[in-house]
Amino acid sequence: ERREATFNPVARPTPRGEGEDLNQLQEIEPQDIQDQNITQNTVNRSVMIGLIILITLSAVLLIRVKRQSSSISFPSIVKNALENNGWKSPAWLNNWVRWSELTSIEYSFQSINYGLRRLGLAQPIDTTPSDRAAKLINVLPRAQTAIETVTREHQSALFTSQPGNEKLARRSAIRIIFETLRARIRIFIMGYN
Repeated sequence: ERREATFNPVARPTPRGEGEDLNQLQEIEPQDIQDQNITQNTVNRSVMIGLIILITLSAVLLIRVKRQSSSISFPSIVKNALENNGWKSPAWLNNWVRWSELTSIEYSFQSINYGLRRLGLAQPIDTTPSDRAAKLINVLPRAQTAIETVTREHQSALFTSQPGNEKLARRSAIRIIFETLRARIRIFIMGYN
C-alpha cells in the first residue's frame, strides 16, 4: 500500500530507515506550529515580566536605602548584606569600605602614604602621621611645603574644632603625588634619587 505525498510547505522528510520510501513525508500540522509559537511567546512574555519585576524591586530597594540614610555608602551596604547572611566579607571589600568612609582631608593625607610606598619606604601601621611626613620630607625635599601643608590640615581636622582646608590639602596632595612620580622616574632612569 502506497501513500501519495501531498505538497505541504512545512513538511519535512523523515530520517531514512530500512525499507522506507524516500518520498514519504511526515507532515506537520498547522496546529503544532501554532502551539510552538504560543509556547515561545509565553516564555518570552514570562522572561520580560520577570525582568520588569526585578528592575522594579531593585529601584524600590535603592530608593528605600537612600531615604533611610544618605551617609551609608554602597560598599557598606554590600558588606552588611554579606555579613548578615553569614558570609565573611572579602579583603578587597573591606578596603573599599575603608576608602569610602575617609574624609576629604584623610584621603589627601593618603598621598603621603602613597609616596612612602612608591619610594620603597612603607611604614608600619603604628607610625604617627608626623613621623610619616618627616620621612617623606627627607626623601622628597622638593615637596616639603606640600607635605607640611597636608600634615597641618590633617592634624587640624583631627585635633581641633576647626575643619581643615580641603582644597588646600587636595592641591598639596596632587603636588606630593607629582613629586613622587617624578622621583620614581628619576630613580628608574638614573638609578638614584
